Amino acid sequence: MKFGFRTPNVKKRISARTTGRLKRSAKSVIPGYGAKGMGMVNDPKKAINNTIYHSTTTGIDDISTTTTTGGGDDFGCGCLGCLVTFMQLFYCLVMIAINLVIVFVIISLFLSFLNTRK
Repeated sequence: MKFGFRTPNVKKRISARTTGRLKRSAKSVIPGYGAKGMGMVNDPKKAINNTIYHSTTTGIDDISTTTTTGGGDDFGCGCLGCLVTFMQLFYCLVMIAINLVIVFVIISLFLSFLNTRK
């Protein structure tokens, strides 16, 4: 069984997003087509394998979006907020390092000044 990221397939993604309305409406005439739980009735082994596969792997859509339980507006997984937070943390760490270097240089200049006065 596969673990981790699913291999992205651009052709299938485009096909899934551009399937025509007429084709979907024609398939909806078939009773039980696409109803929830019908996979388990038609082919139980395939349904179980798909369930395990989708629970052990992660796709691009799983990373970029999340599902909301309240039905409110969803702006993604908050990756932008995480990115901004990490950028601020990185900025703080860089500034601390720069300040430490400046303090070290000032102290070393001060000590060398004291040594030259003797």
